[in-house]
Amino acid sequence: MSTLLVSSDEVEEVSSSQGQAKRKKTQDSKSSSKKPRQFNPDWLNENKHPKFAKWLMLKLNPQTGENQAFCRACALFYQNHKGDLEKHVDRTQHKQNMEKFPELLKQQDRLANFASPLRDRITNLELRILAHICENSQSVCSAQGMLEVMQTEGNDPIFKKATLGYTKAGNLIREGFGKFCTQQTASKLKNKYFSIIFDETTDVSIKTKMVIVVC
Repeated sequence: MSTLLVSSDEVEEVSSSQGQAKRKKTQDSKSSSKKPRQFNPDWLNENKHPKFAKWLMLKLNPQTGENQAFCRACALFYQNHKGDLEKHVDRTQHKQNMEKFPELLKQQDRLANFASPLRDRITNLELRILAHICENSQSVCSAQGMLEVMQTEGNDPIFKKATLGYTKAGNLIREGFGKFCTQQTASKLKNKYFSIIFDETTDVSIKTKMVIVVC
C-alpha cells in the first residue's frame, strides 16, 4: 500500500480553485437566466412620466433585432431600463436637442407628407412579395432575390428603393403577417369548439421545436 503526501499549500490551492469554479458556475447560471428588459408602456404616458413622453418611443433596433427605447430628439437607442433613460434626460446634448425638437418634428411632418405616396407604394410592393413567399412556402432568403430581378428588369423607381434583406423580411412576416393571422385566428375561435395537436420537430440546425396545430 502506498501513501500520498499532500502539503497544506496544495490543499489550499485545490480548495481555492474549486471555490472559484463554483462561483464562476453560479455567475454563468445567473447571467444565462437573465431575461431582456421589457419596455414599459407607462413611460409614454405624459401624466406619469412627463420627462419621457415627449421624446421617447418604442422602435425596432436593426442591429440587435429587438424593440428598444428610442430617443427621437437624439436618434439614439437605449436599453429598456428606466435608470438609463433618466440619465439620458440629464445629459447636456439631450437638453440641447430638445430645444430644437419642435422644429425637427415640423420638418419630419413635412417630409412625411411629401414622401408618403412613394413610401406607401414601396411598402405595398415589399408586402406583396412577402405574401407570395408565405403562400408558396418559399424561403425568406428568396425575397431579396425576387426584388433584385425586378430592379434589374423594371424601370419603376420603387424597385430601386425597396429592400428586403433577411432580417427585415423576417421581422415583417413575424410582426406583420404573424400577429395579424394570430388575431384573426383568435377571433374565429372565441365562439367555436376546436382541437389542438402538439408535435415535435427538429430543424436543420438540430434544434428541437414544438409545433402547435389548431383545427
